[in-house]
Amino acid sequence: MAPSTLIDRVAPLVAEREWVQVRDVLRAARTHEELDGRLLEILAEAHWWLGAVDECIAVRRDAVEIHDHEGELRSAGRLALLLSEDYRRQGREVIGDSWRRRAAKLLDGMAECPEQGYLLLYQGEVARRNEDLETARELVARAEGVARRVADSDLAADVKQEMGRIMIEAGAHSEGLATMDDAMLTASDGQLSRYTTGKIYCCVMSVCDRIGDVQRASEWERISTTWLQQDGLYVFPGMCRVHRADLLAHHGHWSEAEQEALLACDELREMGWVVAFGHITIGQIRCRRGDHDGAAAQFLRAEQLGISPDPGLSMLLHARGETVGGLKRLVRALSSTPTSALSRFRLLPTMVDLAIASNDHDLAATAVAEIEEIAAVYKTSKMHATATSARSQLALATGDWVSAAASSMTAIHQWQELAAPYEVARARVVHARACRALDDHHSWETSLTIAANTFQSLGAVADLADVERLRGHHDTAVLADAGLLTARELEVLRLLATGVTNKAIAAKLFVSQKTVSRHLSNIFTKLGVETRAAATAYAYEHDIVVKR
Repeated sequence: MAPSTLIDRVAPLVAEREWVQVRDVLRAARTHEELDGRLLEILAEAHWWLGAVDECIAVRRDAVEIHDHEGELRSAGRLALLLSEDYRRQGREVIGDSWRRRAAKLLDGMAECPEQGYLLLYQGEVARRNEDLETARELVARAEGVARRVADSDLAADVKQEMGRIMIEAGAHSEGLATMDDAMLTASDGQLSRYTTGKIYCCVMSVCDRIGDVQRASEWERISTTWLQQDGLYVFPGMCRVHRADLLAHHGHWSEAEQEALLACDELREMGWVVAFGHITIGQIRCRRGDHDGAAAQFLRAEQLGISPDPGLSMLLHARGETVGGLKRLVRALSSTPTSALSRFRLLPTMVDLAIASNDHDLAATAVAEIEEIAAVYKTSKMHATATSARSQLALATGDWVSAAASSMTAIHQWQELAAPYEVARARVVHARACRALDDHHSWETSLTIAANTFQSLGAVADLADVERLRGHHDTAVLADAGLLTARELEVLRLLATGVTNKAIAAKLFVSQKTVSRHLSNIFTKLGVETRAAATAYAYEHDIVVKR
């Protein structure tokens, strides 16, 4: 069949996005004859939209060679740029860079065209990912000039969303988001190709997730979901499922979030690093639900795909009792992320958790200070809530009960406004512990009960077990002689009677060793004893611990 006849046959199918039929027609034709470059481009596009990225790459490579051989250098350059992106999405950066260099050679010396603008844009994206924001801004600004001069609306919108990302990485949060919103509006108005529309939707959702702009993410997610439901294609629905899964997990819909992420992993199984983020989301959910083996398998898959699963893997190590190992992983990860504030922000809250659990309050304080600095720059509600929670945890660990009670209550309200039930419950546990130390038993019981109910509804078994343990410790308060000891002193005495060191007591109660020593001094004075052994004997004699 002549190429022109095949083009006439598949053109209506392409217009209607009937990619399965397009693929089948061109596949069948290719078994009998050699397709020209134009038809191979169409076949490759069909494979891409159907999620068969490996087949898409193979066909695009063939098309590049045909175009190059026939002197169609602009078409060859365009496909070389697409191949560079295909390989990058698979996590094969070196090969992607090679195709980008080949595109530059093919387009060199050519009259100004959109492909040259895309080359500059992709080079700018690479510079941004390498944290060279000055170079990134210069390259993307040049791409913007090309888009304006050749009047290419797709390139102009793509340039706009990338410039917004650069602004955000540089700390110009409001200006960057406004620029990305402009690109999103252009996409949602149906003015762009489906490829560019999908790319912009995914990029904006990714940025909203990265900076913690939950409200904006929710609004754009509704719009992008409507667009994605217009056909059954795999690629962009799969990418956006990952972002939707993160949003669902934030709102406490863990089962639905895991299902979305599993579907994304299936739809994007040939897209390397994109799939990895779906595995990380699943791993974090399973870790919180106590499925440590299931979480480990997901994190391992992400690592195999070239993406670090931290802070999720560090959380898992902590949950398994390997807190020191998890903390060391985070320290290494942060040491290799020296400048990117947003990349560091992902890791720092878990650093606070593990540093406090390891009784390293200086490290925790350093992490809290950096969280607060980043939150002050980006000013999103989620970042502010994260900073408040981290500060309340540190105050609790260092024995500043009044500050811990006040800041944890602020965190509760902040997370409630963001509809984040798991984080609300975590903040309530901090509030309960602070209130117990202040002998505010009503607030202690109220906050702990609400937290327990939330953890139970979510299936957060480890957190629920911690709450039950705290309730068990509080019961000893009624066993002291006429209220001789405070609730906190009873807790210290009970732990002392098990034979552990001051350091171990401090780690268990999230306080400093100095605080433990002060409590022990008060306990010895109140009980009229002088040694740890005598205090232990008192504890057993008065049923403060169970007799052995």
